[in-house]
Amino acid sequence: NYTTDHGLPHPLCQCIEEDSNGYIWVGSPGGLLRYDGVYFELFNEKNTNLTVSNITALHQNRDKKILWVGTKNGSICAVNTTDNSFVRVNYHSLHINPAGIGSISHIYQYSDSILLIATNRNGLMRINLGNLSISYINQKGDGDFQHLQVNNIHAIDRTTYVVAKQGIY
Repeated sequence: NYTTDHGLPHPLCQCIEEDSNGYIWVGSPGGLLRYDGVYFELFNEKNTNLTVSNITALHQNRDKKILWVGTKNGSICAVNTTDNSFVRVNYHSLHINPAGIGSISHIYQYSDSILLIATNRNGLMRINLGNLSISYINQKGDGDFQHLQVNNIHAIDRTTYVVAKQGIY
């Protein structure tokens, strides 16, 4: 049982991932933590390219070298888990919602160039990493996925499943 007495910057932990080196990454309102089995190392907006320390989503890419980090203010960073370098993804979202996309609740790397993003303000979206554009994902061809409340995105046998309050897609 790890608490703030053991190095957590905040008692609430919102997400967790393990990288290919065996490190455990934890997202909290106080920042991103990397746990080596003994110590927690804190990454936040003071020592990285994160725009805010409130980490709400983590996703390890397929080759397990990039950790995608989503935050409460809708920003996304790619962390190279080999050297712990942070690169902010400056995607274009103004045509989606001028006020921003809201808190990111889940990230899933669909392909080398596509991230699926679930948010609390704008439903399920797709970021094209090639041109950094963002768009809504269309549910059935008759409207936007804008109001879908996504809980999880997962791939099983080359099929991507979206688990939402409204059902499984």
